[in-house]
Amino acid sequence: MNHPHIPTKAAYSMKRSIVLAVERKANGGTTLTKSVAFRERLLIVVRKIGGTTMAAAVAGCTVDTIRNWLKGRSEPSFRDIAQLSLASHKSLDWLAFGWIAK
Repeated sequence: MNHPHIPTKAAYSMKRSIVLAVERKANGGTTLTKSVAFRERLLIVVRKIGGTTMAAAVAGCTVDTIRNWLKGRSEPSFRDIAQLSLASHKSLDWLAFGWIAK
């Protein structure tokens, strides 16, 4: 399910690469899902959607995949993050990076 207000994967990838480089330097080399803050935001979104089963249905993946994201074992794709942010009515920027619009 595509949404017209979600940037293309290529645009997101470029932005994400820059932000991840900054996050890696700030977090001593950790990636997006290695960040405890990201996992906490993801858990908030999963709970708001109704749990891991509902979040998996929204993202089109398995419950085990959601659990792996929450544990930092794997990283969700742009599409996954976008779908979860839409379903939870949370900002994509907030979920992915912790940014809050002013």
